[in-house]
Amino acid sequence: MRNYHNTLWAEGAVLAGYESKAETQDEAVLELLKRHPKHFFTAEQVHKSVMGTAPLTSARRALSNLYRDGYVEKANKHAQGKYGRPVTLWRIR
Repeated sequence: MRNYHNTLWAEGAVLAGYESKAETQDEAVLELLKRHPKHFFTAEQVHKSVMGTAPLTSARRALSNLYRDGYVEKANKHAQGKYGRPVTLWRIR
């Protein structure tokens, strides 16, 4: 299953590059969660910890992919995000 959400209809080598980057990001997020198995993280915390200069949406995409693939779970509660709205909490399954 593809990790990159191709909403811009990229093709060929460009798409392959985006896919590779997304896979690397997913792996970095998974490793962070594995190192802290009892801790719940927001996408914002994941982004700050392992995403470098990538946009926050990349952290959200990675968490969604890992959830889809059964590696992470969502908490039954939420945290307040940096914009004052509730955000999902995630941890390794």
